Amino acid sequence: MNPVVRFALQLLVLTNLAFVSITHVVDPEWLVIFFALTGAALSLSMFADRLWFRVMWNGGLFVIFTILVNDATKTGVEHMLEDGLILATFCQVHLLNNLGKRQSPDLLFFNSFLIALVTCFFSSDVAYLLVFVPWVFCQLAAMNLATIVRDDRSLTWKQSRTLARQTITRTILTLGLTGIAFVFVPRDFSREGFATKYLQRDAEDGVVGFSEEVRLGAISAARNDRIVAWIERRTGSTPVSGYLRGATLTTLRGNRWTFEDGSDETLLQAWTGRFVRRGGEFRIEPRRQATSSLTIRILDQGMRRLLLPTGTTSLVAGQGLTLDEIDVHGDLTASLIRSPLRIAEPEYTVSVGLERAAGTQLSTGPIRRAHLQRYLTLPGGRIRSKTGTLVAELMRDVGATRFETQREEVVSLTSALSRRRTYALPGESGAARNLEDFLDGASGHCEYFASALILALRSRGVPCRMVTGFHVTDVGVDRVDVRSRDAHAWVEVFDSEDGWYTADPTPSILDDGNSQSEGLFASITGGLEGFWKSITSMSADGRIAAIDWLLGFGIFVVSLPVTHPVFFALLVMLAVAWLLVRRSGRRGQDSAIRDYELAVRRTGLVRGESESPREFLQRAQKEPLDASLLESLRAATTMHERRRYAGSRF
Repeated sequence: MNPVVRFALQLLVLTNLAFVSITHVVDPEWLVIFFALTGAALSLSMFADRLWFRVMWNGGLFVIFTILVNDATKTGVEHMLEDGLILATFCQVHLLNNLGKRQSPDLLFFNSFLIALVTCFFSSDVAYLLVFVPWVFCQLAAMNLATIVRDDRSLTWKQSRTLARQTITRTILTLGLTGIAFVFVPRDFSREGFATKYLQRDAEDGVVGFSEEVRLGAISAARNDRIVAWIERRTGSTPVSGYLRGATLTTLRGNRWTFEDGSDETLLQAWTGRFVRRGGEFRIEPRRQATSSLTIRILDQGMRRLLLPTGTTSLVAGQGLTLDEIDVHGDLTASLIRSPLRIAEPEYTVSVGLERAAGTQLSTGPIRRAHLQRYLTLPGGRIRSKTGTLVAELMRDVGATRFETQREEVVSLTSALSRRRTYALPGESGAARNLEDFLDGASGHCEYFASALILALRSRGVPCRMVTGFHVTDVGVDRVDVRSRDAHAWVEVFDSEDGWYTADPTPSILDDGNSQSEGLFASITGGLEGFWKSITSMSADGRIAAIDWLLGFGIFVVSLPVTHPVFFALLVMLAVAWLLVRRSGRRGQDSAIRDYELAVRRTGLVRGESESPREFLQRAQKEPLDASLLESLRAATTMHERRRYAGSRF
């Protein structure tokens, strides 16, 4: 095979390996081997005809296949994606190192396309964009070379320049058509895929994700960078709380937090507000003034809970959702009444106001301790005794025995707990195995911090509950993605003057507020991610706007002769001039072709349909022809090749 073609194929396989690498599905050890074999392809090609090389290569192929089969029998579908990508990449490396001189690399091209297609479902947006652009160029360049270069001849500088120009043009055209295709057939790369939903369940590396209940010490769905929802600001510029409420939990039984309704809920709603359906929206009454509106889309098809920012004042159903499919609850949360046939991603708009200031009374009705009993209940046994020890520890840290207000007490205990305990994910060194470990001083994650604060506050007569949902830090921007790793648990405290307000003792959340501004690299990657999402993750409104722009551009072009006659005439003259230049270049080619055909006829030989001019010349030189005829044929062949292959096209 021509070395130039093999080098182009080598670059193409390297981009395929890059696609697989950015998925973070395949172990790096495999990729190091494949990168090494691909990088050495040009050197290994000289041994392709040796028996010992074939024996070693096929033996290695058999070993790898055996390892994959053995892994599949032990792990089942858990690592099916990893095994499939390993097999696909090794097929590319195998084809690259074993293509014969007369073999076509069509299978390698097709496999390359499949790898690019499959990995788009499991890669981050920015990483995929950075690999996709060079892959398109390498794919087109390799296909052009494999079609044009049929022997061991090297390309001239003019031929290389022409090939590069054609490939760049086709790359830009391909990327443009890809962008247009996403307008009509959008592919949201942030949507949860099969592998993410069903296969990413690693009990050792997982951390606690969002759930409608909390089991302390248990590992739920693995938390990662998968986007579960996005939020887009519609109106307003005031700050919006980053706490997205999903569910509230009232009672700890054993290691499990659950929600238990109470007969006092109606009275409490007079203080905290309640959902009331008014026209085309659910409104929280008593109503508070809204300062911003946000559109939220749920991408996780397994999530029944709607995410509502703290301070929500109203809820309006949007695309893929109706009010009849929303179930609102007394704790100011909402969930979906999901149809089994639902495939749309529910979208809704919420109005949000500022968090209630201290002393803003919602109701003058009586509220007694008995009405708040379920928010004051403590478990018995060793948990209760360890809670007393924790409270004494926190009070010593605070250095006070009396507080002017309940909020002052809550803030002091929250800050003390965040200082006295460190944050750790399950499986990390020093991480608590259960709630007792955490109360004794071990590290833990947000659910342990929230549980400990609830127990401490309840032991001091402060009613409170746990809230599960998500915490994001960039709600103030135009659009923010909510990722699985943003799942969080915190505390809401009830006050007869303030209603429910947030208290969060988790140190990582407190640190987020003090984080430094993004650096240059983060700004660049954020811009690339936003650009890629603008193409791949269009909403219905975005697609309609893009289609309207395309139709409007078409109408603009058609109406140019009427609306802009001078500009249209200039375009016509430029087009005619370009055609004349192209035609003048072809005249030389046409005359060279005529001269060559005349020289062929004079030899009296018949050129085969698949026989190139150079091959015909070599055959004619073996015939007993007159020297003048051979010289004429040689000159015509040289001129033909020069006009044909060294001009504007191959």
